[in-house]
Amino acid sequence: MANKLFALLGPYGSGKASLIKELKQMGIHYVPLYTTRAEWKDADPNHDLMQLVTKDEYTKHAFLANFTYQGDYYGIEKNDLMAAIHDYPLSVTMLDENGAKQLRRLLRVNLVTVFLMSEYVNLIEHLLAMHYNNAEIKDLLQYDETNHLFDGWKGADFVIKNTHDIHTALIQLMSIMGLTKPLEAAELKKIIG
Repeated sequence: MANKLFALLGPYGSGKASLIKELKQMGIHYVPLYTTRAEWKDADPNHDLMQLVTKDEYTKHAFLANFTYQGDYYGIEKNDLMAAIHDYPLSVTMLDENGAKQLRRLLRVNLVTVFLMSEYVNLIEHLLAMHYNNAEIKDLLQYDETNHLFDGWKGADFVIKNTHDIHTALIQLMSIMGLTKPLEAAELKKIIG
């Protein structure tokens, strides 16, 4: 079986970074994103997963997935990606649909895309928890809507509706990744009586 890279897609605040952090704590390999974005909210989980580079440094890297978000550049480094596919049975990263399209051409059997669908109410709650104010939230949601980031589910391999707690979405993601298994009949009978 080929090594797999699971790429999480979805609008800003849909839970990609939170799920990746949970998977990293379990020992799942993470393929980092490089970005030119310098400013982050203290409570935003994304900044811990990014490798910050200047715009000049960014142009010197060999990126296989390259995309922008609100004027900042994001990319996955060729060496990081090749090491993930070669050395790890399971890896995880986050992308947008444009980055996923670029990688689909290269990683036909290795790439699995998972879109995190979230309702506006949940997105707003997540963004408020990251200390974004109302004007910033409006700008983020408007940007995502204008750039069709809510439509990424159409081209994704799997969709998780992330409207409950993060652990429900994590269990679904782990199942998609092949990290869960059905219960034997005897085990199931003990649970349901």
